[in-house]
Amino acid sequence: MPHADLRRIFGRKKKLASILVSLIEASGAPIGISDAGGTPLIGQVTGAASRYPIVLGGETLGWVAGGPPAQAMAGLIAHLIAKESETKSLAGEVLDRYRELNLLYTLSEKLAASLDVKAVADMALSEAGRLIASGAGAVMLLDGEQWEHVAAFGSIDFQSHVDLLGEIVSAGRADIVAPAGDEQRIECLVCAPLKARQQVIGVILLAAEASHTYTAGDLKLLIALAALVAPAIENASIFERAVREAREREARLQQRIHELHIELDAALQARQVAEITETDYFQHLQARARDLRKGARRGE
Repeated sequence: MPHADLRRIFGRKKKLASILVSLIEASGAPIGISDAGGTPLIGQVTGAASRYPIVLGGETLGWVAGGPPAQAMAGLIAHLIAKESETKSLAGEVLDRYRELNLLYTLSEKLAASLDVKAVADMALSEAGRLIASGAGAVMLLDGEQWEHVAAFGSIDFQSHVDLLGEIVSAGRADIVAPAGDEQRIECLVCAPLKARQQVIGVILLAAEASHTYTAGDLKLLIALAALVAPAIENASIFERAVREAREREARLQQRIHELHIELDAALQARQVAEITETDYFQHLQARARDLRKGARRGE
């Protein structure tokens, strides 16, 4: 199958076809253009004329038949079609980048509105999986020397990648890791550090089958995503820590209030007892009780 259909190109690019007709007329030479199968498209094609291929990407899209100008025209047509193909490719790439930037912008708004570490990690990983082809992924945070799996999808043998994670933290640099030689690894990985306040607080990584190849574009996209996610995770962590500390302070305060209530109750009871024992009536009862006890002992 040819890379492009010459008939469709001429049908879509009326101006190009018109220019070619004008060039043929200006040359004054009998020139004809046909598709790859030999079907005439523009001008006259004679059986005795020389034919020159219109080649793009190693494929013959059509033929230009005629005298010496025909060869130059075949090269011109191939050049114009190649430029169109490059323009389309560039436009497609620009559109893809625009979509990615738009998605990242939308994600940044969502991340800024969330103060839950796991929710932030889940959103980031979900977006990374949509933007970059992968079968598994994870967001892992560093707690001292221990790794905490905050969010994950698919299946990854994290234990086999501990050394890799340590290297990313030490270097603070994103990387693509593909199996080589007799390695036992069955995944191709792309990883980026999560940095907040100039420190690596974790990593985001994606994995695909070993046959998959991650590109520099994938790595750049993950780095951009990590740059958005890390501050959001840091802010959420600070908020969660503040909430936890506030709850702990509240619990300590409640405990102290409870203890004070007990102390106040005891003091109140002591005061009430003192008020009773200090009355004349109570003193009289106590004296009467002593007299009774003395009389009872004499009776013995």
